[in-house]
Amino acid sequence: MTEEIDFKKMKVDLIKIYKDFIESPSDADVQRSISSYENEFGILQVYNDYLESQPVPKEIELALSGLSTIFQYNFWEDSNEDYSNDKIMAKAKKILAELEKA
Repeated sequence: MTEEIDFKKMKVDLIKIYKDFIESPSDADVQRSISSYENEFGILQVYNDYLESQPVPKEIELALSGLSTIFQYNFWEDSNEDYSNDKIMAKAKKILAELEKA
């Protein structure tokens, strides 16, 4: 069975998730939204590594990777210097700008 992914809808969803995160990064509902979306679609970020056709738009791939970073390094902990809250927030803002520009 083949399933098609609506990347335009995904882009809209990701813009909303990133805007919500930037506005309120520690909000439990925002964190659940990130976790849920990352769990459902996070695997797509590696498709371009394996498929010559590069099916996942670059801005979507970048945004999913960013969600994975937020999910893995728990924004509110700030315990890893390489993934500090400031660096995660700066990356989120950059990703949002790329999504809106694309």
